[in-house]
Parts: sequence; structure tokens; C-alpha cells
Amino acid sequence: MSKKQKDFFRGKDWTLKGRILFPKVFKAEVGEYSNKARFSVQFFWERGDEKNKEALKEMLTMMKAYQEEFHPGHKNFIIPIKDYDTYRKKDGNQAADYLEGCRWINPTSGEDFPPAVFDHQKKRMSENDASQFTNGRNALVNVSLFGYEVKGNTGCAINLRALILMPGGDPIGGATVNPDVLFKGLEEEIKEAESANVDVVMDSIQI
Repeated sequence: MSKKQKDFFRGKDWTLKGRILFPKVFKAEVGEYSNKARFSVQFFWERGDEKNKEALKEMLTMMKAYQEEFHPGHKNFIIPIKDYDTYRKKDGNQAADYLEGCRWINPTSGEDFPPAVFDHQKKRMSENDASQFTNGRNALVNVSLFGYEVKGNTGCAINLRALILMPGGDPIGGATVNPDVLFKGLEEEIKEAESANVDVVMDSIQI
């Protein structure tokens, strides 16, 4: 991958508002499809939610520009924003029922680049707060994009820079953080990462 490709998304990040599933934000874990430990979370929101509209539009525009510049005509270019109506698992089945009507992303970060994690009052959170990270909890995530070419797969992926836990949400399954739930990790290690500035993250979206 060329330096121009690596620099394409440099300096750009976005904050999205939604809910979390299977958060692994305090301890990096090896996923089912990766031999590298990563921090991760599944982050979803209702398809018609207007709060993320502008951020998603900009992200998709940049990913399309990346594809056109570096992989024009690629028929299987991977876009990391999923939609319940179009997403199919490897066995051909749809995603879990609780994602019906939703879109989601699976942002990750490398073991050496833990995401900054805060509560809604901008206080740093730690593993001692893990019990608060229930599936379905409201949150903000700050993410960035990067391109990758791994084992014949080409596309864009999402880097998890920061997570801000918000009050409220609708519990799913009554489960808290479950370290036994394997998360589909990405095999591309992020070589460079910026430390998230919580003030910038908090100010980038109206709460």
C-alpha cells in the first residue's frame, strides 16, 4: 500500500450517535477471524435517524473517492457500513433480529492503540466501570477510516478512536460485556493512531 493511500484519510474523523453491542474497549482480544488482539465494539443506530446523516454522507463520499482513485472498477470493494436489509452472513442468513431496521459498524483499534473511553461528564472510564457497558446502552463513538488490502480482500475499515458512554438505551438480552463473545476482527494492523481529544469529540455532535 502506497504512502498516498495511507495518507488519504489522515486528519479526518467523525462522531456517531447510537447504541453499543459486545464492547471490548478496556482489553484487546483476539477475534475469531484475526490472530491479532484488538479493541472493538459493534455500534448501531436506526436507519432513519437523522443525527448521523451528515457524518455518514461524508464518510461514504470519501470511501467512494478512495475506491475510484486506487481501486477503480473493483466489483467487491468492501464498505464497512452495514444495513439489515442488505447484509447477509456467510451462511446466507440475515443479521440478528435486534438489528432489524438498523445500520451498524464494527470499529476496531490495535492492541497498542486503546480507544479513549469517557462517561457523558467527560470523566475517564476504566475496566472497573465495565458493568455499565450493557448491550444496547446509548453511546457516542469517534471513528476514522483507513484502506486495506489483506488476503485478497480490498476495501475500507473503521478505526475506533474514542467512545463516550451516554445515559439510557434499550437493553438487549440483559447481557453485560461478555469477553467470550468473539468479534470478527480485521487483520490490518493500524500503524498510526491519534490520541482522541475528548473536548473535540464531545463538541462535534449535539447531545
